[in-house]
Amino acid sequence: MRKGLYENLRTGTIVRDIDVDIAARTPVLVVNRATASDGEKGLLSAQGQFEFSPRQGFPFKLDLVLEKTRPFRYDWASVILGGDLTLAGSFSEALLTGRIRVDTAEFRIPDRLAPEIQNLQVIEINKPGPTPKTAVEAGTPNLWPLSLDLTVVVPGRVFLSGRGLDSEWQGEVLIKGEASRPSVAGTLSVVRGSVNFLGKRFELKKGSLFLDGSNPPSPRIDVEAESRSREIVATLHLVGPVQALEMKLSSDPPLPSDEILSRLLFGRSASSITPLQAIQLADSINTLARGGGLDLLGRTRQALGLDQLTLKQTGKTQETTALSAGKYLSEEVYLEVEQGISPETGKASIVWEITPNVSVETEVGVDAEAGIGVHWHWDY
Repeated sequence: MRKGLYENLRTGTIVRDIDVDIAARTPVLVVNRATASDGEKGLLSAQGQFEFSPRQGFPFKLDLVLEKTRPFRYDWASVILGGDLTLAGSFSEALLTGRIRVDTAEFRIPDRLAPEIQNLQVIEINKPGPTPKTAVEAGTPNLWPLSLDLTVVVPGRVFLSGRGLDSEWQGEVLIKGEASRPSVAGTLSVVRGSVNFLGKRFELKKGSLFLDGSNPPSPRIDVEAESRSREIVATLHLVGPVQALEMKLSSDPPLPSDEILSRLLFGRSASSITPLQAIQLADSINTLARGGGLDLLGRTRQALGLDQLTLKQTGKTQETTALSAGKYLSEEVYLEVEQGISPETGKASIVWEITPNVSVETEVGVDAEAGIGVHWHWDY
């Protein structure tokens, strides 16, 4: 076989340039060489043999080698693997064993739907198309019984992100049982990372991701992150299944949740914040308690078609509170308008990104004072 191709649109699996050399040596077929690529930089190779014995179900044994192989491509997951595997058995049943090394992987926690969005059950009637299958035809197809006994080593560079979490993990996972319903068990520990909670950065201090062997796999997270200020050390605890994380907030010295949030968000006690800040604080408490609160500013931003809408505190008095609204006029041009409580505090600014590293910012206030600046930065 030369230049073979296999694609699975459901999993995003791509195997290109399949090159296979098989020699017939009675009573066996010897796989002298089998190589392929994953459509990118990954390589797959195999050697082995098949016995021409129908009564025994055509026994076979193949030794597989993976090098920087990308086995699937999902929107929420991407993995690059290496390792040595052995596939042995027959056309009746087989066992895949070996050790897999995760070179790098990225997993994204799905965003939670807004509370007001409802999933509707749609029923289509009189839909043109082929005749529906009978109950027997529509049943589960007979799959090839493949069992797994795999050890997955994760030395690092496995990234989990989403819902404010940006983290790297390491550990070891065991995959056993039927391939159609595998048991995935193991523990991953956090290497480094942070959590962005209500606009504040919390550094990850410790954390674990547990897989208990359930099917489908349901990872459980237990993470502690810390944010320090002049007055307190706040600790954010994320715990629960990935699909439904719970958040708990504590501090040193111990304070109520509203006091912790007030000092984190505004740098002051809850008794001395402005009325506008009190609204934002109440929404933050609701977010912490329910994992997704009223988000008044977020809904207003969506209704007005803005890209950003926030409350700012530029000083220590109530008069320094300002409402800032921003929108991208194009991919390179961003417009922001800010209005404070007092009439003379309004201003507008435009940021123009000339290149990914150079941008120009102009600003004009209500008193007609204007300024311009050139900003340069380098991400590494």
